[in-house]
Amino acid sequence: MTKKKKSKGLGDTIEKVTKKTGIKKAVELFTKATGIDCGCEERKEKLNKMFSYGKQPNCMSKDEYEEWKSYNAVKTNTLQPDQRKIVTKLHASLFNHKEVVPCTCNPKQWMQFIEGIDKVYSTYER
Repeated sequence: MTKKKKSKGLGDTIEKVTKKTGIKKAVELFTKATGIDCGCEERKEKLNKMFSYGKQPNCMSKDEYEEWKSYNAVKTNTLQPDQRKIVTKLHASLFNHKEVVPCTCNPKQWMQFIEGIDKVYSTYER
């Protein structure tokens, strides 16, 4: 008995549906007969990246929401040590990882942390 492979994203799910319905087999036969690539594999990977089933972040608590709200009230181009602490602590809490402090010479990592937190923050407001 083989273990079913868990879908990484929408592309894998669509592939499973087309396999169950026989569409995949028909496309494979068409490809074999004509030599024309359907592009299914590339499409599947692209959809998996666009609509990943990766682990979802945790919801913000009211205290985390208020802390991030106060963080957002202060607009600056340079993160102060207390702001870096808020970002690292909150990102670790929301995205289930150990607290990681990126190097201050790596603004891209800091921006990714902040953007991730902002996405969760915006859903809290809805």
